[in-house]
Amino acid sequence: MKDLLLKINTASRVEQFEIFTEIFTKCFEGRNKDIKSYFADFLDKWKEFLDFETKPNKLVRDIVSANFELFFRFIRASNNIEWFNEYLPVFSDNEKYLTGYFYLANIYDYFGYLMWLKHDIEKGVEYLSKSLEIANKYCKPNEIPGRYTNLGYLYEVVGDLDKAEYYYNEGLDFALRYNSINALKLAYNAMGRLCISRNLHDKAIDYFEDSLSLYEREQDIDRVAVINNLAMCYRTIDVTDKAKELYEKIDQEWIMQRDPELYFAVQTNLGNLLVTYKEYGKAEEKFKKSLDFAQKVNALDQVISLYVSLGDLYGKTDRVAEGLKILDQALDLSKQVKNHRILKSIYIKYADIDMSEKDYQNALLHLDKLIDIAKAGNNTQLHIITLKKQSYCYEKLGDFKKAYSCLALSDKMQEEVTEKEKKEKRKEELKLIGNSVRKHFLFQGSNSLISRELSAKIGVNLIGTDSVMQKVVSKALLASTNHEASILIRGESGTGKDIIARIIHFSSVRNNYPFIAVNSGSFSPGIVNSALFGHKKGAFTGAVSDYVGYFEAANKGTVFLDEIGEMPQDIQIALLRVLEEKKVTPLGSSKQVPVDFRLISATNREIEDEVKVGKLRLDFLNRINTLEINIPPLRERKDDIPILIDSFLEEISSRVKIKKPKLSIPALKILLDYDYPGNVRELKNIIEKLIIFNNKCEITPDDVYNLNLDIKQNNLSSPSSTIFHLETLEKQAICKAMKETDNKKTEAAMLLGITVYSLHRRISKYDLKF
Repeated sequence: MKDLLLKINTASRVEQFEIFTEIFTKCFEGRNKDIKSYFADFLDKWKEFLDFETKPNKLVRDIVSANFELFFRFIRASNNIEWFNEYLPVFSDNEKYLTGYFYLANIYDYFGYLMWLKHDIEKGVEYLSKSLEIANKYCKPNEIPGRYTNLGYLYEVVGDLDKAEYYYNEGLDFALRYNSINALKLAYNAMGRLCISRNLHDKAIDYFEDSLSLYEREQDIDRVAVINNLAMCYRTIDVTDKAKELYEKIDQEWIMQRDPELYFAVQTNLGNLLVTYKEYGKAEEKFKKSLDFAQKVNALDQVISLYVSLGDLYGKTDRVAEGLKILDQALDLSKQVKNHRILKSIYIKYADIDMSEKDYQNALLHLDKLIDIAKAGNNTQLHIITLKKQSYCYEKLGDFKKAYSCLALSDKMQEEVTEKEKKEKRKEELKLIGNSVRKHFLFQGSNSLISRELSAKIGVNLIGTDSVMQKVVSKALLASTNHEASILIRGESGTGKDIIARIIHFSSVRNNYPFIAVNSGSFSPGIVNSALFGHKKGAFTGAVSDYVGYFEAANKGTVFLDEIGEMPQDIQIALLRVLEEKKVTPLGSSKQVPVDFRLISATNREIEDEVKVGKLRLDFLNRINTLEINIPPLRERKDDIPILIDSFLEEISSRVKIKKPKLSIPALKILLDYDYPGNVRELKNIIEKLIIFNNKCEITPDDVYNLNLDIKQNNLSSPSSTIFHLETLEKQAICKAMKETDNKKTEAAMLLGITVYSLHRRISKYDLKF
């Protein structure tokens, strides 16, 4: 730091501002409160500059913007409201000069949070809305990933759960649209918190686990926050062993050093877990240590939450008077904040203590407050739970009419929730509706697992609803963020390994550079070296000109090696060297050519067996699979089959220029019973045959059976006696394709999905004349 301060005296004016950027960065990283005096020095230099130059250029304005951003980031991280109040007018005086939009969006984001700490929610919303507007208008998608979720959080804590959900859904859409892993982490975590607020803990767990699956590093502050939320959920639903297991994964000492506020939040939740284990002494110790910290840093929300936890503890340990007294303190303090989650927890604890003390009349008063909170936040689950507690209190008081009324309303609301969930589930399941009169399935769109922009880049859409495939895509998007790591994609033939490879490439920073797909199994021993590494003119017989190999051609892009298990051993050794040195030597040359590429490999077999028999080198396998992605076979995700069928019906019908046929319910059932050893590729081939062979506008069970698939006939009606021989069907398909294309074999081959050579061979085989 001393060296940097000395440099300021000899530096030019612009260089001085750059040095201050380094100083503020170091202060932020080291939590150094001297940043305040350094910022005062910076402001003096800035004032001198403005006296000299009234219209600073963009470079200067951007550097100054960065310095303001770093200083207010420090204030936000340290929750220092006193400094915020002191320097907010300074910001206002200089706001017109701060035109670095990324920095400005961040500053407004910090202001929103700090205004929330000051309990000025209206102003907090105003600043966060400004941040969101600037981020969407001027910032890149990967910048400010919490642009929506931060605003949603403010609405969540004040109890406006519908608005919170709106912004969280916007954040989720934003993350998926731009394939932003960081935004997706935040959106999943936010949706999980919202589910907790709505007492939907099972759903919350799903969101938190989805968020957790996206983190690579264990020592990540945001990851610990997700674990803390997830453990709290498991504790709430009494899966205490799982909660305990999660807390044990947290490096407490590391968290204490990096983020004391989060550390004590974790300690508070650990204390609540200890209460469930009836380890009251240990729990009280944790609560009091956390309370001491919260009071020192003036974290009022945390102070109130700890009062609530202590009130609950005292109520469970025959210290009811103490418990009610500290809850009264919590209620008084809650008037200073607008946090409905805390208010909800206070009245829940009041009611619990009242009911345990058999003071049912007082319990009803507190439960009425909970009903008001539930209605205000549109919190149906809280409303249902509270009505059941009211029913219990009225029953104990002998007012059976009111007890029944509360229970009946609770049951009615639960039925409405259940029915709504069933409808939503039906919409998600298969995305189709059975028409009982016409006996056809009417498909309702399809679920894309990737954005439209990404679909356009890779040249194909990836659709489905199965959670396993969603996780495969999430892993692919995560892999895309590390543009150096070698990826191994495993999956049976026809599962779409090449599509996943393209998703990784076109979601990464390499997306503007080549994607070179290579089938390792197609190499002959004589050409593999030349194909991969290139050759110089005259390097061997037939080398009439220089040839650029795949690795050089893919410079700055991606090489996708399919069927990697077929790679010859000598090439494995050479490839290891290339991956290590990032250089290739073309055949016939002594000069090494630098290359920069990411390697994605794929295999459809258990390549560990290839290692055992000596066909694949272990060091080569270890080098190519920094990250593995496993694609499930179609038979393990059959819910996706109707969606895929609809997509293929649409695509193929459009390509062959015929009206999209309808699919009968029995025909779909047959297709669902087939195991598809060739996976998605085979399903597409089957649908193509069903369209080409079929001259009706409906696909029936007979049409499917005519393909002679190995289908398990479970309670299905028998096919009609009209069974065509496969060769007959193939002849019909060729004749129809040739007729459609006016006997143009190239176009007919494309229509049939085969090569021109294959079409010639089949025409000759069947002695067809055109």
